[in-house]
Amino acid sequence: MNSIRAFALRRVQAQQSRIAGMWGKSPERGISAAGFVIGISVAALVASIIVPIAFGQFFSTDTTSWDAQTILIWSIVPLVVVLAIVLWFLNKADDQA
Repeated sequence: MNSIRAFALRRVQAQQSRIAGMWGKSPERGISAAGFVIGISVAALVASIIVPIAFGQFFSTDTTSWDAQTILIWSIVPLVVVLAIVLWFLNKADDQA
């Protein structure tokens, strides 16, 4: 039981030192964290402008001559795109930590 507790304590301490290093203890990591936050902010701003336009164009597509399966897949595509973007940001944030 003590070995499990010691392992958990080492994991927590390693996580805390990584977080502390990322947010300013080390100048290089602090700068890269600031750049990452700025990058996410710019990406969110651009996405907030482009995504509504893209969704409007996407959903105004004429699907009257398509079969039912194609129409169903066509309506799910925006959800897959949003999910891919979220997963990409989560992966990027995990790489920075």
